[in-house]
Amino acid sequence: MNVMGKKAFFDYFPVPGYLNFPAVGFDVSDGAIKFVELLQNRHGLRVGKYGKVELNLSEKTKEGDKEWGDAVTKALVGIKKEHGFEYARVSLPEDQAYFIRTGVPKVKFAEVRGNIELQLEEYISYPPADVNFDYEIVGEDAESFKVAVSVMPISVVENYGAVFKNAGITPIVLEVESEASSRALVPSGGNESFMLVNLGMKHSVLSISDGKSVLFSHMIKVGGADFTRKICETFSVSKEEGEEMKFEKGLLQNPENQDLVFCLAPIVSSVRDEIMKHLWYWDSHGDEFGVKNTPVKKIIIFGSQATIPGLMDYFSQSIGMPVVLGSPWKNIFSLEKYIPEISAKKSVEFVTAVGLAVGGISSEAKK
Repeated sequence: MNVMGKKAFFDYFPVPGYLNFPAVGFDVSDGAIKFVELLQNRHGLRVGKYGKVELNLSEKTKEGDKEWGDAVTKALVGIKKEHGFEYARVSLPEDQAYFIRTGVPKVKFAEVRGNIELQLEEYISYPPADVNFDYEIVGEDAESFKVAVSVMPISVVENYGAVFKNAGITPIVLEVESEASSRALVPSGGNESFMLVNLGMKHSVLSISDGKSVLFSHMIKVGGADFTRKICETFSVSKEEGEEMKFEKGLLQNPENQDLVFCLAPIVSSVRDEIMKHLWYWDSHGDEFGVKNTPVKKIIIFGSQATIPGLMDYFSQSIGMPVVLGSPWKNIFSLEKYIPEISAKKSVEFVTAVGLAVGGISSEAKK
């Protein structure tokens, strides 16, 4: 079970003083690179350049290996050549991070980091010297601080930093996916908790956020590729035809679509079961380390597979909780005043990239 704090992972390079805008977020995950640029004009924030580049990696390719690095660097070189980006805020992979909630003695603030470092080996399989970590104090009692710690192997940070530097793009901040997504989707300053469900092609990420920090995150190895594969096997169709069936009919409840719904039911039910299991975990650990968990009352779904027809209705009815499609613009600008070029249906794929970009913008510039 993963628990994370509020801060971005690592300031990879100091931000030049003159670099206020544009702000660019790069989401490198799920076999593709998605990027979004946010600009400021006299009307407020606006969407600049954006795009998605498929990496076309083999199933055996792992993030961080040579084939992955060569493919990402090549794609980034093409993006830089076309759009001229010099700096970016970059996502780090959810499945490579460790998230810990623990307590440390009430020492001077300058000594908190050292106390956390002494505990790291109890929770992770890496020596402390081989990781970078950030932390946030999320509570305290008379004897200790309650801290949320996010840990990433240095090798992963260096791999992601290297592919961007090799392409001529300076990574200013590297941040885990769920933290960036939360920044885009969840209103800050509230007292509600939300579950965020990022449904990707190769995997899905379940997170819980209260708008101030992401408090819990977990990756499951189920995604849209599993839906498509099952359709192809059941109906003996090509991958392209399977994708078309998935996004045209999906889980729509009508007599003509029952065979497809029956085909997809085991996979979507497995995702539903994971959501319910982690909601139960959240509710049953309400006072862990003295930090009270606010019950989740709404689920926000996003990612490349979020717009499968009937999917939100299925989750809402089977879980018994409102499920809404996430809008990455919620905390940036009013859609009554400005409608970005990216369609609402496509924008759910760019949530993480938008959240990364927003992290580089002052609160005064938003809305």
